[in-house]
Amino acid sequence: MLPGYRPVRGALHGKGTRYTATAIHRGEATRNNHEEMGFLDGWGTVADQLAEYVKTI
Repeated sequence: MLPGYRPVRGALHGKGTRYTATAIHRGEATRNNHEEMGFLDGWGTVADQLAEYVKTI
């Protein structure tokens, strides 16, 4: 994002903006622990909720 929460050039995707989230872990054990806790599914849920919310604004 640029100042004013403007997308960086090239980020536009169709009529919207491509959203990319990246999770970085200290190591494989931490990643595996977070996966077992359901974080992977949680991020998908968050993305779906964000997409639905954006349609209302």
